[in-house]
Amino acid sequence: MLVTEATFIAAKAGGIPNVPGIWNEDQIESWKKVTSAVHAKDSFIYLQLWALGRAADPGQLAKEGITDGYVSSSSIPQERFAKGGFPPPKTLDLAEVHEYVKLYATAAENAIKAGFDGVEVHGANGYLVDQFLQDVCNKRTDEYGGSIENRARFGLEIVDAVVKKIGPKRTGIRVSPWGSFGGPSSSNLHVLLAEFTAFHRHAHV
Repeated sequence: MLVTEATFIAAKAGGIPNVPGIWNEDQIESWKKVTSAVHAKDSFIYLQLWALGRAADPGQLAKEGITDGYVSSSSIPQERFAKGGFPPPKTLDLAEVHEYVKLYATAAENAIKAGFDGVEVHGANGYLVDQFLQDVCNKRTDEYGGSIENRARFGLEIVDAVVKKIGPKRTGIRVSPWGSFGGPSSSNLHVLLAEFTAFHRHAHV
């Protein structure tokens, strides 16, 4: 089975050049050529769903004319962008959090239309889902921050929304509880491991 490299769920979820997307009809049609070729060899292929959050390059977003893409769970920048003089990312408000959940679900639905056998939500490596999970960069005081349950809420809502669109057997998630790529590294790895265990159990993936 193949899993594609990360694919943007929406234009504003990007911020790195030369990355494929899955949010419009042209992209869906183009992906059909890939999935058909894989299926012709009697194999399977999943699409990895990606949103960068604070890992997006603000300069690249500006080049693309995207003004609402440099976001995160909290207004804490990655060190490389802080040193580069860029302002901190915008903290997603509740309406925007819910919008991202819908964007993941729509992207999953589009992936199935494109012929993919399923999807993998990219919840690792310091990208948007991981920015909510990790307490070193999630300083929210609402229902998406603070406790383990709250910090996992965003990712779990995404998984639930994707499952509702395409079913549990087509839904996977990638996590990195001990990862330090992209900046995050939890202050309590043992607690975080318990969180990820519960995360997988809830997702049934």
